Amino acid sequence: MKTIIQFSISIAMVIFLFASCKKDEGNIKLSEKYSERITQKEVFYGFKDLMLSIDVDDQLRVRIYDFTNIESPIIHYFQDIKDVFIGQIKNDRMFLLVAPSRTTVDGHLKIYDVSNLAAPNLLGELDLGDRSFEHVEYYEGNLYFVGSTGVFYYPLDESQLEAGQVLTVEPELLMSYELSFSPDVEQMFFSENKLVLVRRVGLWIADVSNPTAPDSLAMVPIREHFTTLAATLTNNKLCVLEDRDMFIYEFPSLEFKGEIDTEVSSTMTALDDNTLMMTSVNKLKFMDISNPSKPKYLNDVSTGGVSNYLQVIDETTFISRELNYLKTYSVD
Repeated sequence: MKTIIQFSISIAMVIFLFASCKKDEGNIKLSEKYSERITQKEVFYGFKDLMLSIDVDDQLRVRIYDFTNIESPIIHYFQDIKDVFIGQIKNDRMFLLVAPSRTTVDGHLKIYDVSNLAAPNLLGELDLGDRSFEHVEYYEGNLYFVGSTGVFYYPLDESQLEAGQVLTVEPELLMSYELSFSPDVEQMFFSENKLVLVRRVGLWIADVSNPTAPDSLAMVPIREHFTTLAATLTNNKLCVLEDRDMFIYEFPSLEFKGEIDTEVSSTMTALDDNTLMMTSVNKLKFMDISNPSKPKYLNDVSTGGVSNYLQVIDETTFISRELNYLKTYSVD
């Protein structure tokens, strides 16, 4: 009898553990690891565990964050880097678009070697002509710029650069906008030699494996009167956020796979190959897209405020800007 009771208890415990595991299967839990108060006018640009901070209210304030340790990042302050409006930092290089005033960006790009984050070394400066640029990205040896009339690129030959030297260059036009009004570019990113340009009026894609002869841009179809808010690409799945809905396409074929109502979201990124993060009012929403035809929500996690910047460090850690705070989280 005692043996039967013990066996029954063991079976019950197994059932309970199994049920608990099934319950937690779709439950993502976050642990806040770091929090810092920031100003409302700070903007961030980053890649993996490096992030550039620019305070647009005070162009004297430029910082580089090293998030190798997400609980205690190393922050480098630079008072001598001035008049910065747009930037990017990746692969031991920092690119800063600078201007003599707060109202114009005149196409000057400073390029730094940041292999020593504490002491950026100015490699040189490019005068890009009488143009205004809104984004700059570095990919496969080329610089890409988003301007008011289109996307430009410039093949970067670092051997031509010398500290204190200003090179006058003429970026090549990669594509021009068919519409006369502002391009309203929200994002620009690359994957497998494909340029993805996220505009308020749609998503544009070009093959830039040969930038001198790019393939014609294709526009991801969006529904009439909808606005494209964000996009991300992971594991050959292109996810596009349009107002209250999220659509998934096979990439690069752009074959439609599935859709789901997202309620209210504004920022989206991929945590890993099959998990999306998106922001909502005072919370982060997580979605499973392992089956792109049937995306499903995992759970929501409450945060300290609306996030308008997410940067994934790796599959278990990320950075979030929430109102007046910059935070890091780990996924438990």
